Amino acid sequence: MKTPPHVVLIGFMGAGKSSVGKRLAQQWGCVFIDADERIEEREGLSIPDIFREFGEGYFRNLETEFLKALWQAGHMRLVLATGGGMVERPENHELIKRLGKVFYLRADLDALMARVPLDPHRPLLKNPDIIKQRFALRQPLYERLADHVVDTLGKDPERVAQDIIKFMTNTR
Repeated sequence: MKTPPHVVLIGFMGAGKSSVGKRLAQQWGCVFIDADERIEEREGLSIPDIFREFGEGYFRNLETEFLKALWQAGHMRLVLATGGGMVERPENHELIKRLGKVFYLRADLDALMARVPLDPHRPLLKNPDIIKQRFALRQPLYERLADHVVDTLGKDPERVAQDIIKFMTNTR
């Protein structure tokens, strides 16, 4: 199979961006990048620690810097799993779109919360009301940015990856 253009996975936490992204990159023989993991490596801190020590605004700035650096590096083919909140910043929208084909991994909030129970290590999961607000804010952003929406409800990561491969193969 030919090397695909960059693939950018967006969606709420629990959508399967990392699991699906790893499978895609493995099948295509290209690089997989998890934005949150790269930011943690660069900062030498976990995301909860970044939030606690510097705040959400600082973390969102790191996400934008990460996208800019990735865009500037530009030469390698990759599958990128974005952070769930990366879409909240309007300046990230163009960067995300420039990077490649954007796939929104969609599921309803109940399914997402079943996949990611309240986890003290995820900064925004401490309050169910905040989760609902963030989901309502982000969902239209995901849909607007996506080149293609992939429903993940009732599908394992392998099946979602196959759906993306099928779409990429049929649109070339």
